[in-house]
Amino acid sequence: MTELKGKLERRLKDTFFGFAVNNKLKQLTPDLAKKCEADFLVFYERAKKYVSERYDFSENSFHSKVSKLGLTTAVSYGEYSDAVQACSLKDIDMDGLYEEYGMVEAILSSSEMEGCHSEERYLKLFSKAEVPLVNLRKVSAYIFSIPCSNAHTEPFYHAEHFSSAWRNERNRLDVDSGQAELQICVNFTFERTDMYQRLLTNKKLLEAARRGQKHRNRHSTC
Repeated sequence: MTELKGKLERRLKDTFFGFAVNNKLKQLTPDLAKKCEADFLVFYERAKKYVSERYDFSENSFHSKVSKLGLTTAVSYGEYSDAVQACSLKDIDMDGLYEEYGMVEAILSSSEMEGCHSEERYLKLFSKAEVPLVNLRKVSAYIFSIPCSNAHTEPFYHAEHFSSAWRNERNRLDVDSGQAELQICVNFTFERTDMYQRLLTNKKLLEAARRGQKHRNRHSTC
């Protein structure tokens, strides 16, 4: 989001609307070109305002405190402490975290960390450390478990199997049933005929289906 805001501000400053659009503006009459440019600038301003109203860009925001642990820039123990408190992590030994930070501070600022992605930096950090770094591992594991976007879940709402599971004729389908269908469609890669034959060999599943009960067998059905 910070990158998006920066791009909007840069385009506003440079009055850049794309190479093709800027060339088209030069072909218009001065009055019309000026009017179009003003409209485009208003769009940028509104987009910037929309983003700013819905995202906290301040240094005290949750996102700001957490993003500093990406190791893309130098990070201090105080910033680790702020992130732990922002995430409300209860099982972190803060004194132990301080000692661990002191052990790896030189590695964090070494030249071999340059040009690496965040996950690669942490991998190098843990592989070179001579001690387990229990608290640093807990903090990094939590940070990397936070979804950065809804891109992973969004395709389900546009997928063919979702639209077929929830249609006008089945609009009273309960959530659990819809979830079960999606899990099967997404996780199994067998052809329908192969899947059918495999299910026929699972006696516990067939018995549960006949009784209208949920299948409780923990073992794989396939």
